[in-house]
This record gives sequence, C-alpha cells and structure tokens, in this order.
Amino acid sequence: MLLSNVQYYQLLVVTYKLLRSQVPDSKFDAEGVTYASLVELIQSHYTKKQSIIVHRFNFNCRSRKIDESIAEYIAALRELALTCKFEMKELLEGMIRDHFVSAVNHPGIQHKLLSEDDLTYNDAITSPDY
Repeated sequence: MLLSNVQYYQLLVVTYKLLRSQVPDSKFDAEGVTYASLVELIQSHYTKKQSIIVHRFNFNCRSRKIDESIAEYIAALRELALTCKFEMKELLEGMIRDHFVSAVNHPGIQHKLLSEDDLTYNDAITSPDY
C-alpha cells in the first residue's frame, strides 16, 4: 500500500508529536538523540505490552484436549509457562503436576495420584499406569 503525500505528511506529524512528547527539550538540545533511540522509542510505544496476568490466566485455563497425549499436554503447558515468568523451577513443576493430575481422564489413575501425599512432578509424569 502506497501512502499519498497527505497521508505521508500526517504520519510524519503524528510521529514528530509522539517523539516531542516523550523526549524532553533538554535531551534534544544538550545530549543529542540517536536515530536508533528514536526508533526504539516509537517501537516501544506501539508494541503491545505483554501482561504476565494474561499469560498466567492462559496457563491456568489450559485443559487437556480429548485427543491429546500426555506428552503433548505437558509440552503445551511448558510452552505456555515460558511467558509466565515463574521464578522457581519447583513452583512451575508443581503447577504442571497439578494441571496434569486434574487432566488425567481415568478415574482410577487420578485417584491413585491424588492419594499420594508427596507426589512429585517426575513421579506423576512417569507413572507406568498410563
């Protein structure tokens, strides 16, 4: 799509106003501003910020699909967890273990997993029962 001269001018004006509102006069006058820093400022302004809450919501709402294998489900949870910024590996593994146990679709196996007091992540996902 090509811009008309009017659209091009309007884009320049909007960009200039954005830059002037974000960069103080003193920085323009004294320190100087690099082209790269201006591009970064524009990109950060227009790039949608990712919310950790939204990522964790998606992680917590992810349920196992009917035709999804255990390995596929664990991989999907791990992929979703990458953007959740969980600080500790133990916390992440505990959350994946809990999701996994709730997603087991065999009542007997799920009961067995729930009856173990100290069920670890590795014990849950490597159980020979499924």
